[in-house]
Amino acid sequence: MLGQCREQNESYRLSLYSILYEPIDGVKPDTTAPTTSTFSKALRLARAAHGTPQDAFDLVSSRTYVSALERGVKNPTLPKVDELASVLAIHPLTLLTLSYIGGRNQSDKALDALLVQVRDEARTILLATKSQRDRK
Repeated sequence: MLGQCREQNESYRLSLYSILYEPIDGVKPDTTAPTTSTFSKALRLARAAHGTPQDAFDLVSSRTYVSALERGVKNPTLPKVDELASVLAIHPLTLLTLSYIGGRNQSDKALDALLVQVRDEARTILLATKSQRDRK
């Protein structure tokens, strides 16, 4: 069992390596951290797509704070990203994903490459954690 987990873990590592260093359909995932301006673009984009006015965030933030986020003057905390996403009725990772691809060519290929990368990294971490628990 442990040997099988190690083989799967190595398989995921190789898969992760290929995703990080080999382009998918010509698009290599970008691991560059988003800037304040890309989060602001993502928030504006999501808010506009849902037709949500800044006033709708009153229960979780002031309109001034939302405006400051959209202008790139402030950076939200993770709990605040969660609250903002809940107002928009989207998953917080959607806002973060849009932040990571927001400053780039917002193509389906770039989005797919990033989501594959995140999925494989999460699997690798979960598998390693499970493997460590199994050893104990």
